[in-house]
Amino acid sequence: MGQLRKEAQALAARVRSGDAEAARALLAHSVRQGHGKLALRRLFIAQAMGVAELDEFRDHCAGVLASLPQETADRIARDAAALAETYLRRKTRNA
Repeated sequence: MGQLRKEAQALAARVRSGDAEAARALLAHSVRQGHGKLALRRLFIAQAMGVAELDEFRDHCAGVLASLPQETADRIARDAAALAETYLRRKTRNA
């Protein structure tokens, strides 16, 4: 497995444990890799986790968002918010 993939997996594990800064780093990784819906999902997760300064990713994600049917975009946003809530609860519980 490639080094970038291992780093992304480690970041994803940190996000699942409630690490908001890891959420930002994982989003940056997705944008660099040219991911579409995955980057959008990660943007919504980062926002819901309270990450500030996401402007550098908005153009990429806005293009993806514009290409999706509204119901798909709404579902991605809703699911990402629910995941972020779960991740933040884990952080609180483990603190």
